[in-house]
Amino acid sequence: MERAIAVFDEMPKKDVLAWTAMISAYAAHGLGEEAFGLLKDMERNGLKPNHVTFGALLTATSALCLHGRLAGPSRAFRRSRTAHTKHANGAGCVCLGALLGACRMHGNVEAGERAAAQLIGLDPLNHAYYIILSDIYARANRFEDVKKVRGFMKERGIKKTAPGCSMIEVDGKVIEFSAKWVLEDLKNEIEWVLNAINFELKFTNRLSTEYGDLMENT
Repeated sequence: MERAIAVFDEMPKKDVLAWTAMISAYAAHGLGEEAFGLLKDMERNGLKPNHVTFGALLTATSALCLHGRLAGPSRAFRRSRTAHTKHANGAGCVCLGALLGACRMHGNVEAGERAAAQLIGLDPLNHAYYIILSDIYARANRFEDVKKVRGFMKERGIKKTAPGCSMIEVDGKVIEFSAKWVLEDLKNEIEWVLNAINFELKFTNRLSTEYGDLMENT
């Protein structure tokens, strides 16, 4: 970090990329306060942060949360809201979405509620925002609020539209499996293979046990 700071300080002209890179470096090293301080310096120099800058600030927020400094999430929320109003390309939504996820990770209910309210106002039919908010409530043992969120989703007919899925490659072909859809032929074949593997594992384990017993008795 010392070398990076020295190079940054020696730069005769710093653009948004340079400021963002330095903010990201502070955030990556857990120096949240320094990252937010550098943001202020950046703005004093007449430069506006972009969505990449705000992404780095969210990482800095995590560092602040880990050190018990709860001012960080509030700052990040204000900055994310500012990003939404300043950037017509939707960068604010990206920042708010990342902030909502960070609130779930760190258990910050207040900031999570505000971020979710902003996002739901922008995209009221997006199920992800409601589910993450209900998870935040559940982790805080606020189960009545979980019921309210789920009930609101039911009233509005908001459902998870994309089931969880996985993809594997077999003989050069990529095959997708989802929680709601599997080809019946493939399903039967997969079950057969899994049963065969299970049998082989049990047989190998039995042989290993018998061999161990034999060695102990000789």
